[in-house]
Amino acid sequence: MSKFPCRLWLYVAQKTDVVIILRRGPDQYSRLTIWETSKDKFTHGQWLKANIDTHCCDISPLGDYFLYCVKYAKREPYLWVALSRPPYFSALALWPISDAWGGDSTFVNAHQLCIKPGMNQSRLELAEGFHLKNFVLVEGKYNSDWRWMRDGWEPIIPDHYDPNWGKFFLTWEKVDPSNQYVLRRYHVKKDVNRMGYGLGNAFSYFIVYQDRKIPLLGINCADWDHRGRLLMTTRAGTVNIGELDSGVIRTKQLLDFNEQSFEEITPTSWATSW
Repeated sequence: MSKFPCRLWLYVAQKTDVVIILRRGPDQYSRLTIWETSKDKFTHGQWLKANIDTHCCDISPLGDYFLYCVKYAKREPYLWVALSRPPYFSALALWPISDAWGGDSTFVNAHQLCIKPGMNQSRLELAEGFHLKNFVLVEGKYNSDWRWMRDGWEPIIPDHYDPNWGKFFLTWEKVDPSNQYVLRRYHVKKDVNRMGYGLGNAFSYFIVYQDRKIPLLGINCADWDHRGRLLMTTRAGTVNIGELDSGVIRTKQLLDFNEQSFEEITPTSWATSW
């Protein structure tokens, strides 16, 4: 176990009770886990030693495919996007990216993908030995902001400046299925916040209930599941859920990911073929 906690990101499928958890750390190791939220079952998958850009990844509407972007790999291609079957990283299709300006990846729908090419690419080409099936690659401005809106988030105007955190310059909010609570996500721009996280960007979350704003402290990522539960990953490397009742949040830890260590996992034949 590393003395530094891992970081966990959530990708919630639009049409099923499936969440992909992308773990980063220790070092450049990453791992995929499937979380079936209907029964809180976790299926841990493959590890990959690579720097994955968490803001350029996406989950398919049914949760059966995952797009991820690797930047600054140790060997060529140094930047690339792959399509896989979670919880495996094994690439069914792979596209080299010319530079770090590209790689933003999106499932437009169940049969269309959009991947932003690099500045030095007029179009994307599959790497040798790969082919694409079941999907069509399309062009368009399907970026991270589009993904947020697709998943039910709405942009709002920043409402205040906090001297301890800096300016909240990009804010999103998402109403829970019961239409009682609002999950608000603030994107903070500051060199280093008071907690020591980030060298440029940080994120903070709040629950808005009636006229109250309740901070979610120490949270790395948060979203609603289809039952209205609050799904959270913490900066301590744990997965938590929150039940809300009249503005009171009851939090329960489901799993500590820091107990995991790297292991070689051979993908199944299902994960390596169309």
